[in-house]
Order: sequence, then structure tokens, then C-alpha cells
Amino acid sequence: MVDDLELHDLADPNPEGEGGEEPALEDIDLADAEGVDVEGGLLLFSKQGITRSTPKIKYGATPPRASSALAKIAEEKQKGPAKAKVIVSCTWLGEKDGKTRSVSEAQEKDALKLEVRVNQTPAPDGTAAKLTIFRHLKDKPDEEIASLDGQVKQGVVLVDWTCDPKLDIPEGVDPIAFEPTLTFKVECGGEDARSPILAVGSFLDFTALDKDGNPVEMDYAVTLPQGRRRSGKTGPDGHLRLRVPPGRGQVKLGERETGFLDFTCVDEATGKALQVRYRLVLADGSERAGETGPDGKLRLEDVPAGDCDLVIEEVIEPAAAPAL
Repeated sequence: MVDDLELHDLADPNPEGEGGEEPALEDIDLADAEGVDVEGGLLLFSKQGITRSTPKIKYGATPPRASSALAKIAEEKQKGPAKAKVIVSCTWLGEKDGKTRSVSEAQEKDALKLEVRVNQTPAPDGTAAKLTIFRHLKDKPDEEIASLDGQVKQGVVLVDWTCDPKLDIPEGVDPIAFEPTLTFKVECGGEDARSPILAVGSFLDFTALDKDGNPVEMDYAVTLPQGRRRSGKTGPDGHLRLRVPPGRGQVKLGERETGFLDFTCVDEATGKALQVRYRLVLADGSERAGETGPDGKLRLEDVPAGDCDLVIEEVIEPAAAPAL
């Protein structure tokens, strides 16, 4: 109960003077800036909105901000309670470190699970779900490769799938160039959602151990499908993970295949030898840089076996002949 309350008009701060008529308290509704009724709060109505006031209440026309907020609340009440979201999350699951976990990459023929978590209020047990798997290749549109059905059980849709990106790789083309990414779309309870991306490739993943079973850093040499080779060292913890093309290969530990690199750099137009500054990226990822001889020749020993990239940084112009 408010015993001593003064009401003031914005245009006439003293309504009691010169015929001013004090308005009735019951004609004034108190609400905050969002249009929510306030009990016992003192508010200021102004053109800028509704804010907290001093113990005196100023009144006037309800500002547009309050009017729109009140109208919105009335409209939401007419609509009834908001519809609950059906799909909460969706993800790929796979074996990782001996446990079933969320994964972002997989190999062909891996056993995967497509997991969808739902709100059981709008999607009780038995609600049907449709899952569609799409494949994406670089510079190509998404292509549907599989369609699976599932049902909600205790708030979860869980569907098994053996990873099969359905690639048709032309003969003689490096399979690494065709590594796809996958996503799946789930439709359940009148809603749909997309999963995170799953990268599909082939990996060589192992940890080298000594005779006592302890991780140890070791040299390795890998012969990949199609005859390509890579060599180098594992990490200090003995672990090695390489992305490789699918197929059969061979791994040798405790040795590192090396060879030599021998070439001559010449001008393609004239056929003359060129002395250049070069940079080599070797098969194990290491780099070497230097200059060829004046005759354009270079020979490097103890080069890791495998493919390498040669970058010509600069052509060294021959020194001008001394003036006579």
C-alpha cells in the first residue's frame, strides 16, 4: 500500500496548480522496458523509454518501446507456448583410443555411428528419423551416397554405417587427390539438421616400441602403393601418422633409405647452363638450400628416398668480363 505518492505530468510538472487535475492512480499501468508488469517498482516514462525513477512517478503517454513490447507479449500469449526444438545435436562417432568418441576423420571401411540427440517432448521414443549421407569433392556439388533409417530411443537416434565414400578413381590418378569429405542430414519430428564435416582418407598410424615395450624414436622407410616412397624419423614418442593413398604398402623400421640427387639446371630456350639459388623440399619434409655450380650442376648425397620439390629462387647472372 503506497500512502504518499505524487504523480507528475511530463508537460506540467505541477498538476495541482492552475486548474491542473490530478489523474487517478488506477489509470496508470507500471511496466518495465520490456513491457513486463512491475509490482512496487517506481518507473519513469519518457520519450527514450522506461527507466527507474525517484520516489515520485512521472507519467505520460506510454512510449513506443513499451507499447511494442506489450503488443509483442500479447501476440505471444495468443500464439501459445513456443514450440520446443526437436533436434539438439548430430555428430559422427568412431573408435578412438579404444573408446567410442566423436570423430572428424575416418578411413574407408571404418565402423562409424551416426548419432542424433533429440528433445523427447516433441520426439518421444519410436519417432522415425531419416539420415542422408552426402559426399563432397573439391570443385564439385554435394552428392547423396547413402540413405539410412532410424528411430528415437531414450532421446537418441543411433545408426551404424561402414564408411564407404563410393569413389571411382581413374587408373593412374593419385588417390590422395580424390579424398572426400562427408556430412549427413537428419530429418526428425518435422525438423532437419546437418552434421559436422567428416574427412575421409587413408592413414598410416603406429608407435615404435623397443624390446621392453617403451616408445622409442626410430628411422622408418615406407613404400606406398604405386611405388612411391617416404622415409624419415618417428616423433620422440615413437609415434608416426602419415596420410597415404589407399592400398597395400610396406614399412621398415630401424632403417632409413637414402640416395643422391644429381641434376643440371639449363635455360630451356638456349640450352645454356644456369647457375641458380635453389631450395629443395625433401621426402621427409626437411629442406635444403644453396647454389648450383657455375655449370648449373648439383649433386647432393644422403637424400631421403622419395619425391622432392625443387624451387628455383634466383638465377645468378655470370660476372661481367673485365674491361681491357
